[in-house]
Amino acid sequence: MTRCGTEDFKYGWVDVSRPFDLMDLSRSLLSDLDPTYVRKDRTSTMKHPIQKCSEYLGMHQCLVVIDGLQSTKEWDLINDALGLSGGMRSVIVITNEESVAKYCTFAKARDDRVWNLKGLGADHAFEIIAKVRLLTMQEAFNSTTVLVPYSKYTYH
Repeated sequence: MTRCGTEDFKYGWVDVSRPFDLMDLSRSLLSDLDPTYVRKDRTSTMKHPIQKCSEYLGMHQCLVVIDGLQSTKEWDLINDALGLSGGMRSVIVITNEESVAKYCTFAKARDDRVWNLKGLGADHAFEIIAKVRLLTMQEAFNSTTVLVPYSKYTYH
C-alpha cells in the first residue's frame, strides 16, 4: 500500500495475457493490488475473479496500469467488467497502437492524454513516464483519467 497525501491508495500493474483472458487479467490485477486479499481466496481457485476485482476496485482508491492492450474490444471488455470509467481511480494504458491509445481516453478531445514514446531513448521515455505518474498522482481520485503512452517498441 502506498500513501498519497492523507489518503491510502492501491497501485496495480497488469500485463494483458495472450490470448486475451479477462478472468486471468482480473486475478492478476487483484493479486497485484493486494496480495493479502488474494491469499484469503487463493487466486487459482477463485470462483468469480472478475466480480471480486470489480468490487475491490469499487472499494479502494487505485492507480491501475494495463500493459499490452492491443484492441478497443479488449479495452471495452476490461472497462465494462471492472468499471474503470467510474469511481475514484486513475488508469494508465500502455499499447502499441495509436488508435487504441486515443480510443481509451475518456476525454476524446484531449491529445495531452496520449504520449508517443516511439523513437525516444530510454532516458527521455523514462522522463515522460515520470511526468505521467506525477500528473496521475496530482489528479488521482478527482476523476477517472486514462493516460496512454503508446510505443511501437516493447521493453521487458
